[in-house]
Amino acid sequence: MRTLRQMLEDRKMFKTITLFFDIETFQYNEKEGKEFPSKYKNMTFSVAVSWVEKGKVEYEIFPNFKEMFDIIIEVYGSLKKKPLIKLNAHNGNKYDNHFLRYDLIY
Repeated sequence: MRTLRQMLEDRKMFKTITLFFDIETFQYNEKEGKEFPSKYKNMTFSVAVSWVEKGKVEYEIFPNFKEMFDIIIEVYGSLKKKPLIKLNAHNGNKYDNHFLRYDLIY
């Protein structure tokens, strides 16, 4: 299985790279949250990133978006012509959208 870094290194000349991602979250402080919904606490604990290579889905799991973006910046940061990287979110409805937005901005 190849890593995201290996795939990006091989695709330096590409104009566009498409990545798919999903986050996994967990909720805690549920006892208090039932009485006071603002007391619910939620946290993202993993970011799964995948891509298609030679007809096969490859993936890597990161603890957060920062680690994924750090790799992208390390590989492409010094290039004059950088590819467009399209990020496609999986299952981004209701609840997940809040965390996707928060984590991406952070």
